[in-house]
Amino acid sequence: LPETIKVVGIAVFLNQLKSLFSDPDGPRMGSLEGIGGIGKTALARTFVALPEVALSWPTILWVSARQTSLTDDGRVIPADDPAMTLEDISLRLAEQLNLFNLQGKTVVERLEGLAVALTNKRALVVIDNLETVNEYKQLIPALAKLAGSSRFLVTTRQTLRSFPYVRVIPLNEMTCEVAFDFLKSELERRGRSSTIDLEQFSQLYETIVGIPLALKLAASQLTLHPLQELIESIRGACHGIDGLFHFLYRQTWQNLSDSGRRLLLTFLPANPEGEDLDYLLTMSGLSGDQFYSALQELDQFSLLEVGGDIVRPLYRLHRLTVTFLQTDILKRW
Repeated sequence: LPETIKVVGIAVFLNQLKSLFSDPDGPRMGSLEGIGGIGKTALARTFVALPEVALSWPTILWVSARQTSLTDDGRVIPADDPAMTLEDISLRLAEQLNLFNLQGKTVVERLEGLAVALTNKRALVVIDNLETVNEYKQLIPALAKLAGSSRFLVTTRQTLRSFPYVRVIPLNEMTCEVAFDFLKSELERRGRSSTIDLEQFSQLYETIVGIPLALKLAASQLTLHPLQELIESIRGACHGIDGLFHFLYRQTWQNLSDSGRRLLLTFLPANPEGEDLDYLLTMSGLSGDQFYSALQELDQFSLLEVGGDIVRPLYRLHRLTVTFLQTDILKRW
């Protein structure tokens, strides 16, 4: 579960968030901003899991904005209509607040009901992966009106600096030293003792820089390939950040078993907040032994993210992993 995994290099950002959301006169919204894979969601999840945050905010709501939907015949449809996105977010907030009477209402009526609820209770509301321009220009003002006694934390690749009531926290790439510690922790999580020194790692750092998701994917490849071979493969195969992720995901896909690939594709129509094991087992069509072996395989390749709690963990994919499946895998089919 997230709170048991070592999180490296984020202390300064956690302190900014704690200061922001403990200030009674602070802004209604905070925004974690940065490129895909930089660790926005991981930082937000680590923050809301802090004991002092749970004490200050007895109600914590989490909604991941849907970027696409998958039709029954396998077509990927962009979710670029801000009205539909607001409909979806408001429905899931009402569900998490147990306001089931609002689910049959119009969006306007539902938003009014949510505003009353969020005024009457202190809730910290996380809106994860709010990405497209159409979304944030229309959704941020609508969401800010709901705040009342509550606060919002948004993660996004866009910048919300144009909104005076949003406090922006930009996330930067890890330094070489912090990235080195991060890679070692990822190797240790897989039961591998690291024999790589900082000088050797600096060559890898030059190719993948300090992006946490890229480092996690690279760490999983280091369990299969020597460091120098991986460095040379990356240098010869990719150009830019998009090319880097394309290469790392293709390498990972090629190393997955058939059961691992099948389980990975099971996540495409899943809830972006995650699904429990019963759902994933049923949807995958795998036997019990195949399923748990595939689940462990996806974890070893850093493809799984885990939420929920120890009683009912919820499993999901990173947004970039979903994008890879939709663009590289489904389109090839």
